[in-house]
Amino acid sequence: MRRDLVHGYVPGCTDCQRNKSSTSKPAGPLHPLPIPDRWFESVAIDFIGPLPVDNGFNAIVTMMDQLGTDIQITACKTDMTAEDFAFLFFNRWYCENSCP
Repeated sequence: MRRDLVHGYVPGCTDCQRNKSSTSKPAGPLHPLPIPDRWFESVAIDFIGPLPVDNGFNAIVTMMDQLGTDIQITACKTDMTAEDFAFLFFNRWYCENSCP
């Protein structure tokens, strides 16, 4: 009975909501990431997946310059190794934009 009262009444009572103390820590100061000085100095890499299989691939990798000047989107597999990704990065990013 008491549990139903607390779960039913307290969330609907405006005085209870207004006077309820916070249960989370106060937010700290934000520290934004530094902005690169030159194009192709920093590359953001994101893996998206698993996705439905298409032509043997089940994920996507995006490689984007932090200043937003170039983006490469490539199909890949979720079980690829670091060596496989290095080969993909070399062929899709390094050959066109040089090393970050």
